[in-house]
Amino acid sequence: MSAETGLAGVLVILLIFAFAIPAGFGAWLASTKGRSAIAWFFLCGIFSWIAVLALGLSPVAERPVDWAPVRPTKVCPECGEDIQPEATICRFCRHEFSPDDVMASRREARELDDWKLLGEWSVSD
Repeated sequence: MSAETGLAGVLVILLIFAFAIPAGFGAWLASTKGRSAIAWFFLCGIFSWIAVLALGLSPVAERPVDWAPVRPTKVCPECGEDIQPEATICRFCRHEFSPDDVMASRREARELDDWKLLGEWSVSD
């Protein structure tokens, strides 16, 4: 009976070393590299240290950059809602802007766009 208990203990230790440790370490390593920890947990659990090695040699995953343009807005003095700088009438409360206000907000929006372009060109890789 003690021989069977000893063999079972060795098998448990072998299973932990062969599957559980690589799976946990692979999940942690994947999360630090910006990859799916759950997927790499199972991959490293199945393929063991080979998958951990492949993950360790892989580059850090790049996050997608949000390139959605941010449109400048102006605030309606009557209702406080954000509206487009080209608006002559607020779509929420129907407040009418003077032509001078519209021209000023368009000028500010153009200046903001110019500064954005300048910032994009000044960044060097």
